[in-house]
Amino acid sequence: MDFARLFPVQFHTLKELITPLIQRENTNYRDCISVGERLMVTLRFLATGESFRSLSDQFRVGVSTIRQFVPETCTAIYEVLKEKYLKCPDTVEEWQQVADGFQAQWDFPNCLGALDGKHINTRPPFSMVLMALVDSNYKYLNVDVGCNGRISDGGVFGGCSLQDALENRTSNIPAPAPPPASDQAVCYSIVADEAFPLKEYLMTPYPNQRLAVEQRIFNYRLSRARRVVENAFGILANRFRVFLTSINIQDTAKVEGIVLACCALHNFLLTENSSSFNNTDLMDWLLSVRTEFIQRVSPTVLNVLLDKLFESEVISESEMTSARTKPKHDGAREVVDAVRNKGAAASRVLINALRELDPYLYRKLNLR
Repeated sequence: MDFARLFPVQFHTLKELITPLIQRENTNYRDCISVGERLMVTLRFLATGESFRSLSDQFRVGVSTIRQFVPETCTAIYEVLKEKYLKCPDTVEEWQQVADGFQAQWDFPNCLGALDGKHINTRPPFSMVLMALVDSNYKYLNVDVGCNGRISDGGVFGGCSLQDALENRTSNIPAPAPPPASDQAVCYSIVADEAFPLKEYLMTPYPNQRLAVEQRIFNYRLSRARRVVENAFGILANRFRVFLTSINIQDTAKVEGIVLACCALHNFLLTENSSSFNNTDLMDWLLSVRTEFIQRVSPTVLNVLLDKLFESEVISESEMTSARTKPKHDGAREVVDAVRNKGAAASRVLINALRELDPYLYRKLNLR
């Protein structure tokens, strides 16, 4: 997975989807480069940001050939994934699901997404802006890429199709509704920082000058919801490290295709990884790595893990104390068994906490 950022089943699924778009025929002079190899080279480029020369040495494929088919493959990836995995909400029900997610996870009502821009470094001295709207689960709802990096975030948003749809009221957002514990109707809006203009559909913080307590609290709550988009950019850049380099391609259209492909793959992975197990499979998977977890988890990680499970109300105080007073192996065994017996939701909390506390062990156990 670390090599290409996809599990094998996801790689083969993606390969089947893009085959009709990039498949080439063998000739009398040479065999064509297979779809699988094209996809693997492309994913390796996106995952690491390595130079085409480095990829050429690894895969024994010409530099000019890689330079040609990587953008083609990225375009194909975006084309086959965009309708299912990178589709902006266009009904009242779909927008309401986004708002419900922000209310449940970030305690911010009537929120249709978090908006911000990210600079994409290309061949100096140029850069471009990725403008993205993100939901509460770090999925990209709407992306616009290609605007010159010298333009401000507010200026970039002013030229986006999403802004036009919101301004012209053609985006089918829900009608104003009262937030919880209130009887006053409030418009549904997107949250953004002070670089954007304040509008009916775009909520920005109060200027940081002589704010009342209520205004500071509002800014804090808005910041919590808005940070989702910054976190999504961070996840994207760490998953596809091509964003941590300068993309050495002069054709801006090809760079746009690379960025769009990464956004589509990001949503593809979030969706498929979260739905790859049903409840029974999740607990069975935790059982399959039980022995290795008991052997490998460190006492320090185990202690913090116990705190997190207690804070999340997965285990009781007595269960936490019992596991903590036993030798490490016995305590780890007790924790795994207790969590599995409490179902898939508890198992997911344990897995997510381990991913945060010990990424190396998380990858070693091949958890997801």
